[in-house]
Amino acid sequence: MGAGRAYLLVLLAVAAATAIMVVLRDQVGPATVALVYLLVVFLTSLWGGRAPSIFAIVLAFLTMNFFFTVPYHTFFVDTPRDVLSLLAFVVVAEMTNRLVTRLRESEAKARSQAWEASTLHALSHAATTSGWGEQVLSAITSRVVDTLGVEECAVYLPDAGGPVRLRAATPWPSPGGDIPASIQAAFERGSEEEAGGLLALPLQAGERRVGVLAARAQDLPAETHRLLRTFAAQVALVVEQLRLHHEAAEAEALRKADVLKSALLSAVSHDFRTPLSAIRTAASGLYSNGAGWTEEGRRELLEMIDAEAARLSRLVGNLLDLTRIEGGVLRPKKEWHDISEVAARAVDHLRSRLHGHQVVLDVPADLPLVPLDFTEIEDVFVNLLENSLRYAPEGTSITLTARADSSYLRTTVANEGAPIPPEAADQIFDRFYTMAGQRHGYGIGLAICKGFVEAHGGRIWVERPGEPGARFVFTLPLSEVPAAIGTPQEAGS
Repeated sequence: MGAGRAYLLVLLAVAAATAIMVVLRDQVGPATVALVYLLVVFLTSLWGGRAPSIFAIVLAFLTMNFFFTVPYHTFFVDTPRDVLSLLAFVVVAEMTNRLVTRLRESEAKARSQAWEASTLHALSHAATTSGWGEQVLSAITSRVVDTLGVEECAVYLPDAGGPVRLRAATPWPSPGGDIPASIQAAFERGSEEEAGGLLALPLQAGERRVGVLAARAQDLPAETHRLLRTFAAQVALVVEQLRLHHEAAEAEALRKADVLKSALLSAVSHDFRTPLSAIRTAASGLYSNGAGWTEEGRRELLEMIDAEAARLSRLVGNLLDLTRIEGGVLRPKKEWHDISEVAARAVDHLRSRLHGHQVVLDVPADLPLVPLDFTEIEDVFVNLLENSLRYAPEGTSITLTARADSSYLRTTVANEGAPIPPEAADQIFDRFYTMAGQRHGYGIGLAICKGFVEAHGGRIWVERPGEPGARFVFTLPLSEVPAAIGTPQEAGS
């Protein structure tokens, strides 16, 4: 309510009350008159504020003296009783005014505190429930603009060893703009900077300065300024958590890279050594005793070199396949194929190494064609067969079975080797997984199988773990489905 309007209403209220009581002056006593004027003072204090209520007290005092004390229509007071009545009115009216004013101030303060608490809660909620990275920073700036009514808000974070850089803003500024000098000054000095309607608050996490929160607004209210300062402390903690989370992720990535490097070196030293040694032995034999070898002996050595070179090529290919899977660039080139042809080709590739095992192909001739990448699914069969060759005793059989239902083709590769413990049934598809008591792990073959099968929209798992033998089962959809690209660790099983 405007000041002039408040004074006018006080004047009208006192005049109206006086007019009514003058008409009824013979029927009302001094106490009634005082109460009516106290009511006017009370309402003025409640709705108009302290200054208009003081004006109401003075005006009511003069009116009571002029119209309702003897002699009437003068400001002279005839009796001590009337003097005491007027003084009592002034005291009670002023006490009423002070009490109501304090109540109004307390109510306003409570409303302000409630608004600040709810606003701060909304801002904090946005800062703690909006994900990670620049997503949470964008949510912070957007919520500040929406909640506090500032024109724009931005978060600036420093580059490593360099100046601060804009990371999130609402609304986003036009490209090519320079960072205001007050932003860099606030970060370097650690003090609030305000210039041209832009308020820059340093983000301080403990003794570490992590960035700047900036807000632009004309005539920023004191309570909004205070809220921004409080919220800046919370934003600093969020930014520090983001930094620690990023550093932890980098440390974990380095740790995993180191583990992978160690495992890869172990795999190279173990898996590559056998074919390299065989190739070198056969080549040395041909070189040193070439003239003494029979035609059949020379052919056997050349076949050994060819088979071991093919094996070495497959190991290198597996490493490249693992890189494609973990890089998320695996895109199967699907065509319609007969699964029996794929399985037969895989068996032919390993024919020279299968002489100690009997391979049983149980693949009905009436199976439907399957949309698949021939090379990738062939690699799945080869890796599963090589796994059986490695862990199943010589003289045992390896059975490859395929069946189809209405939606999927189900293929099983089973051997008569040692059982796979139930606790290892899922981890066995991790790269370089090693079970307790084993000297060497499973390498990357099963991880590649998992990546290829899941990229086709299928699943692969160990069936009946803990029972004698190992049974690997994988399914392929009989209809075309979108490729599911992901690392072996991320894909579901």
